Amino acid sequence: MTKQRKLILDIINASSDHLTAEGVFSIARQHLPSIAIGTVYRNLGILADSGAIRRVPVCGADRYDKAGVPHDHAECVCCGRLFDIPKNPAPAS
Repeated sequence: MTKQRKLILDIINASSDHLTAEGVFSIARQHLPSIAIGTVYRNLGILADSGAIRRVPVCGADRYDKAGVPHDHAECVCCGRLFDIPKNPAPAS
């Protein structure tokens, strides 16, 4: 795994928010000033396609989330913030 991809994965996994690619880029530049926005987009795609992170399509820019426990998302119509919604386990028979 490249240092850029590892950094992007670490940023997503450390975030309590659902970051856009621009948000990831902003944080990544603090750690690796030479990183390009294209590198961020490319690596987010690779990480999402591999299942290491989740791409959350919403109105506007896609958001990115940890791949951990399966859950759904709700988007606030006022501020645009995304919220995690836990999936209910199947009832016991």
